[in-house]
Amino acid sequence: MDGFSRGNGSGVAQIRRLSLTFTPLRILWVFRGYLDERMDRGALVRMAEAVTRTGNPMFLITGHRRVKDNRSPVIYIRSSPLPFVNHICQAVSAWLALFRHAAPGDAIIAEPYMALSALPFALLARWGLCKYRVILDVRTLPVERGRVFFALDRVLFRIGLFLARAFFSGATVITPAMARFLRRELRGLSVGVWGSGVDPEVFDPSRYDREAERKRWGFEEEKVFLYHGALSSRGRGLLESVRAFVRARPDNAILVFAGDGELKERIKQEGGSLVRVIPPVAHEDVPSLLAASDFVVIPFLRTPVIDTSCPVKLLEALAMEKPIVGTDVPPLREVLDSKGFWFKAQGPDGLDAAFRMALNAGSVDARGGRALACGYSFSVQAERLLGFISQI
Repeated sequence: MDGFSRGNGSGVAQIRRLSLTFTPLRILWVFRGYLDERMDRGALVRMAEAVTRTGNPMFLITGHRRVKDNRSPVIYIRSSPLPFVNHICQAVSAWLALFRHAAPGDAIIAEPYMALSALPFALLARWGLCKYRVILDVRTLPVERGRVFFALDRVLFRIGLFLARAFFSGATVITPAMARFLRRELRGLSVGVWGSGVDPEVFDPSRYDREAERKRWGFEEEKVFLYHGALSSRGRGLLESVRAFVRARPDNAILVFAGDGELKERIKQEGGSLVRVIPPVAHEDVPSLLAASDFVVIPFLRTPVIDTSCPVKLLEALAMEKPIVGTDVPPLREVLDSKGFWFKAQGPDGLDAAFRMALNAGSVDARGGRALACGYSFSVQAERLLGFISQI
């Protein structure tokens, strides 16, 4: 890692050796937005629960739009319906939540956009007045969502990186690729890697009857190629995959999109009868939908956001032993390289050939994917995080 410190096995072993003599660590994880509208809300909650199961309580500090999940380990903050005012409202509310709930010895993890909320606690720790460990956490680079909002996000992101480098105890990132991408911005900081997670006990193909699940979702005898997630551009390659599927001229196969977004109508229009769009699926229903499908499609394009990501949908598909049709982007290559259940396209122009290969392959043995996914389980990621925190 060339100077980057990773939360690894030695750190995990250190936690286990000292667990009998040290007070459990409490972790407060701060991020903006609305938990009830996030596509990854289930994974975020499961991650907090996995850390808590180690005896180290973890709480999410974030907002909500309509629905509070009071069963989950979440401290909700106030929001505003006004876009620009909302960020200020959430940042101030997050600081107040930390002021009320944080205690000396706690670890505070904040995404770059919420770094200002954690800054006072980092300063108290830097000045030796209170013992906090304040950590910047980068799950993704700024994502385009309109010119003005994207510009604002980039400014806030850079401010967060600067504050972390100057005052925080360390930083964590989602992938080694993200650590390399932000090497200069995080120089001088100890950097740990803990990625997306999956629950192999929930995403377990042995718990699902394929035919029963296909009836549930209205699938018949056709081969089902599935994409689930936001139906927006942002480098996901969704329209490219629709056009490639049409060019492949599949016989008795459909491309299913489970999600919502600004591309939904164009996907329907360009795909015609070969494409089906269904509403977003609750996280607890994703294993059922995967069990009913034959292939998972991940048609991402090469962008900095994609190249540094760790797609949850990939881990969930592998845990359910589903073969992958996807482009040759770094997060897929890192996990799937040389695997026979990856139908690889060098780029979006090659997706039609990848679809044809998958269709002609017949029965595909993807049981090896489950072992890969287990290496990214929530429990493994929790140990990586705790191993890193124990070292800073």
